[in-house]
Amino acid sequence: MRVRVRHAILSAMVAKTDRRPAGRRAAVLGALLLAACGSTPAPEHLLDPNLCAGAWSSIYSPEQTPVSPILPTIRWSGDQLFVSKAWPYPPTIQAIPVAGGDPVNVYQGDALEFWIEGDRLLVASGGKLLSTPAGGGGPAEVVLTTHVFDVFKDQLPVGWSVDGNALYWAVMDFVSGGNTQWTIWRAPRDGSGDVNLGVLPLPPQSQGQVDRVVPLGDRVLVSTSGTTGGARVFAVPIAPGPISELPQGGTSVLGISDDGTILWSTATGVEKNRFVTTIAQSRADGSQPAPYWPGKPPGADSSASWPDGAGGWYVATDEVGTDQALHATVWLIDGAGAATRLACDPQVQSILSSAAVGADGLVGMDFYTNRYWRLVEISRGPSAGP
Repeated sequence: MRVRVRHAILSAMVAKTDRRPAGRRAAVLGALLLAACGSTPAPEHLLDPNLCAGAWSSIYSPEQTPVSPILPTIRWSGDQLFVSKAWPYPPTIQAIPVAGGDPVNVYQGDALEFWIEGDRLLVASGGKLLSTPAGGGGPAEVVLTTHVFDVFKDQLPVGWSVDGNALYWAVMDFVSGGNTQWTIWRAPRDGSGDVNLGVLPLPPQSQGQVDRVVPLGDRVLVSTSGTTGGARVFAVPIAPGPISELPQGGTSVLGISDDGTILWSTATGVEKNRFVTTIAQSRADGSQPAPYWPGKPPGADSSASWPDGAGGWYVATDEVGTDQALHATVWLIDGAGAATRLACDPQVQSILSSAAVGADGLVGMDFYTNRYWRLVEISRGPSAGP
């Protein structure tokens, strides 16, 4: 059992890494070696790291500790951050003060995913949903037992999510002819048993990846990447019924909010040795996607986004600076559509891939190409440079 569970955890790294199309970041970095690039058409509008780096505040930086192959989950509750670490073994969940300080282990054991519910940690581990005190020091109680690992077979369970009623996940099964299919599952927290919600209507040769499973009351939204035709989003009903595909708004899904709002990105071409991307937003009601963030610098390559809790989005991008190097940046697009660059990484060649949103801003993992990392806080505040 533990071998199968650990195999599933390691396999889940596919869903936890940078979701941009393969090779895009490498192509940008290579182009910078060949030619000077600008993040907007006018050279005077290049990102100036001296103006925005001060808002990129380091909270925690482990000394000489490489990041796990699986990018961690980060949750923010009160004055504490909770971070999952699958590496080095044994895996743990740690609490780290937002104000800075040493981490404290609050859970040790396999964790496919975890969440904060009141003063408790909920942990998906080995086919079970466990509950343990968020402050640590207490025994883990079994809230729910699923049957995903009861029978040994070649499968990949990912996309774990939870709400007040149930635990949800997606399973990639290998079927005849070397093809795959994705099945969406739900296990009510009353213990009434696992429910197969259906198979995603994807081509059998697509070899795609489920990135997110987002509960929305009477249905769940499921986003995929690496599939034929680019990223796709499906609405899977809880009650028996057909699975429907929502209108496609781009080539990749940057994020999905708890109310079903979807943010998309599309690479439209290359200009001055950089990728040019556009952003669109759509709703879970099936309406057509609409252009979003029309004033985005054309060279700001979007990699991920997180809802800000007030109708807007935090968007992680890469931008070329006046030093002709690539810097990770974070923008806030508020509920009215006004965009503000909040901060930029003074160091180069990093990715902000995992993050948690709080009332005052965002905390994310700054992950560098040498595989070392730190936690940084970006305050929701005034603009950090033009």
